[in-house]
Amino acid sequence: MRHLFPLCLVALASAQPAAATELCVGGPRDQWLSKDEVAEIVTEMGYGTDEYMLMIEDGCLEAKLIHEGQRIEIYLEPITGELVQVKTD
Repeated sequence: MRHLFPLCLVALASAQPAAATELCVGGPRDQWLSKDEVAEIVTEMGYGTDEYMLMIEDGCLEAKLIHEGQRIEIYLEPITGELVQVKTD
């Protein structure tokens, strides 16, 4: 039993965490869409942009807003504006 504890420590020390993957490819920041361009895309999707937050998450531009009482998170490729993911509560 005494030999099991050191083996567990070695196994834990050698374990590598899974590599985090970015949702979006990204690219040079000077080529990213502006807030106005993101607002235009979000509006074309049918969401109001009177009040929304623009953030960066997982390499994407993320627009957070409330639509019809529901929280919406829209993830876009920062250069092309391609829709990557929409999350709702």
